[in-house]
Amino acid sequence: MVRWDDLAILLAVHRGGSLAAAAESLRIDASTVSRRLRAAERELGSRLFDRTPDGLVPTDLLLRLLPHAEQAEAAALAVEAEAAGEEIAAVGRVRVALADAFAAYLVAPALPAFLDARPGLTLDLLVGTELVDLSRREADIAVRFVRPTRGDLVAKRIAASGLYGGFVSRGYAATHDLAPSKLHWIGWGESKAHLPEAQLYRRLVGRPPRLECDNLIVQIEAARAGAGAILMPAAFGGFEEEIVRLEAPPPLELDMDVWLVAHRAIRHVPRVRVVWDWLESLVGPPAEP
Repeated sequence: MVRWDDLAILLAVHRGGSLAAAAESLRIDASTVSRRLRAAERELGSRLFDRTPDGLVPTDLLLRLLPHAEQAEAAALAVEAEAAGEEIAAVGRVRVALADAFAAYLVAPALPAFLDARPGLTLDLLVGTELVDLSRREADIAVRFVRPTRGDLVAKRIAASGLYGGFVSRGYAATHDLAPSKLHWIGWGESKAHLPEAQLYRRLVGRPPRLECDNLIVQIEAARAGAGAILMPAAFGGFEEEIVRLEAPPPLELDMDVWLVAHRAIRHVPRVRVVWDWLESLVGPPAEP
């Protein structure tokens, strides 16, 4: 039978990446860590780490066990905190996978206050459009625009739709005709024609942009610099001193939900829970199902 002490060893080795780092975090010697790791592997009948020149690499079995080990860790911490009459501190590293513009214009401005209030917490933002595998612990939390249908995951819709509008910089507005037919547009390239935002551009604007780009952050920054008009989420339009919203085309809601997703086993681990609640608060009140 696997004991909690064995799981603590596995977590420490995984987090530290070596026997020496695990020994330091647990305040025991490396030979004890090695012996107990080998014992746990014998008990489970399989390797938990592959020994490579670059260090210890977790096996598929360990990746499947990690959420359950962290759940056990959280339960042990809860027992200690309850006995001491204290709240469980949100400490440790939380990896969050999210899209670049969401990270830059909603998350980044809110980071100082959030992190200053939680000195024991470390955030690791994995920014990009590639989907991460939460079951393999490639991230702890993901912000997605499609609800997952596979895996033992918990998903909560935190926004039901996105309101998009046209924006230009104040400098552009002062020197250009803002009639819809006269605007210079910034839009998506052909490689991103499948995106809902690109399809919305074709519906509302209907003519080729002067500047094509496959990255929303670059589009927004080009618009702020005065390169032309852009369609973007109204939630990102918080640059009041630099940009203005156009009267035409009229704002339109894009049918694109925003979901918070995590592995079920770690959803209520304190460090994950506090980040989940914070991300939800950034978007607004929870949407009706």
